[in-house]
Amino acid sequence: MTNGFVLHFTLTSGGFGYTTAPLVSLVGGGGSGAGGTAAISNEMLTSIIVTNAGSGYTSEPAVIIGAPSIQATFLPVTVIPATRLDYSNLTPGLSYQPVATPILGSDVPLGGWNPFASAFQATSISNVQYFPAPTNTEFLRLMYVP
Repeated sequence: MTNGFVLHFTLTSGGFGYTTAPLVSLVGGGGSGAGGTAAISNEMLTSIIVTNAGSGYTSEPAVIIGAPSIQATFLPVTVIPATRLDYSNLTPGLSYQPVATPILGSDVPLGGWNPFASAFQATSISNVQYFPAPTNTEFLRLMYVP
């Protein structure tokens, strides 16, 4: 600063992540009108060029440099439908097998219930499990495995 005019900027750190030139603002110092433009290279600030010296500055103004612009990256998301099964009244230590059948009623043969997930051993009286959603309508139940 000379005779109330801002004539140059001293850059002490170039930062990182700048893909476009950030906004440069001057605050305080008693004067008005001074401004500058940031120059960048390799995502770092390399200099601030005076675009207007302003006038009436009695002390050095604070130079505020805008933050780097954020480049949002969107990744493709695959949504897999799931079925949540909540079991209760289990006996800890016993094994259970989730099974399914496409039909329901007394005419379901004994062998008509098919395992659709791994058997598990209960560790408490309740259990929650998530499974890929069936592609067809199915009826689910939990069978005790001796």
